[in-house]
Amino acid sequence: MWLTSKQTQKYLKISGCQLMHKREHGELKFEKRGNAFFYYFDSISADELRRLQAARQ
Repeated sequence: MWLTSKQTQKYLKISGCQLMHKREHGELKFEKRGNAFFYYFDSISADELRRLQAARQ
């Protein structure tokens, strides 16, 4: 399951700066698509994903 930066911040309960440091230290699997970063989580539940998407609206 790929999450946006904002979704990842909410999921991990961290700031954008902390997310960047985790990415730079290789702690998270990510892809850069254009100017956006997407983070991979294989254990996220469907309920958690719905909660993250609802918080975005």
